[in-house]
Amino acid sequence: MAEACAKLAESQRIDPRLGTLLNVAACHEQEGRTATAWSEFNEAASQAAIAKQAEREAFARGKVAEIEKKLSRLKVVLRSAPAGAEVKLDGSVLRTVALGTPLPLDPGAHTLEVTAPSHNGWTRSITMAAGPAEQTVEVPTLDPTAAPTSPSALAPAPAPAPASKRGASKWTAAGLGLFAVGSAAVGAGVFFGLRTFAKRDDAEKLCTNDGCTQAGIDTYDEARHAATFSTITLSVGVAMLAAGTYFVFFPPSGTRAQAAKLGPGTLVGQW
Repeated sequence: MAEACAKLAESQRIDPRLGTLLNVAACHEQEGRTATAWSEFNEAASQAAIAKQAEREAFARGKVAEIEKKLSRLKVVLRSAPAGAEVKLDGSVLRTVALGTPLPLDPGAHTLEVTAPSHNGWTRSITMAAGPAEQTVEVPTLDPTAAPTSPSALAPAPAPAPASKRGASKWTAAGLGLFAVGSAAVGAGVFFGLRTFAKRDDAEKLCTNDGCTQAGIDTYDEARHAATFSTITLSVGVAMLAAGTYFVFFPPSGTRAQAAKLGPGTLVGQW
């Protein structure tokens, strides 16, 4: 019986049809899975109503009323729940509105699980008897988890790094920052360089031996502006990359490195 029901259910999943759904529901009813069959007959009744198949709708609603008298129901009571608590029944999350309401369940074994952030979880195995029957499970208050002891808290504090090392790490960080900014500047320079060539080609198409149109003159101006931006950004980018290389591989130390002023267009150091 279980194998036949499984094949029917798979057929319904692949190619949903009202007739197949009715057969699946009837199979589950014979198998003793009353809650599952009750739900499937309800769905079949709704589909039959939409399809205006009165005979099938009447049959499905009759089975719903018949099976409802034999249902097994579980009521989950959660009186005190911490923030973020989640209740799962057989792996499916129960919404808040379902708590405290008798829920139809197939007879047999089920698992109720409750979890919450920073609290110990709670799990209980439940066996539902064949209906009509109702069972209530009250979830106890969850215990907070003990704060974990960090191994680092028990270990002695590390000795402070020598001043020379701390200074070097600061220069290394500055060098890496210059690398990032310099790379962006070089990228911008390449972009404006390519734009220069593109605008120059467009301008040449708009100019002849007799002269240039206004659009051609404007395009030549755009090409010149792009060339200027390319030159500036490439120069700044290369300078920043060079400075970043120096700071990373040859960090100043002692009293030689007294100040470093970095501006968008200048690189000035006092050693």
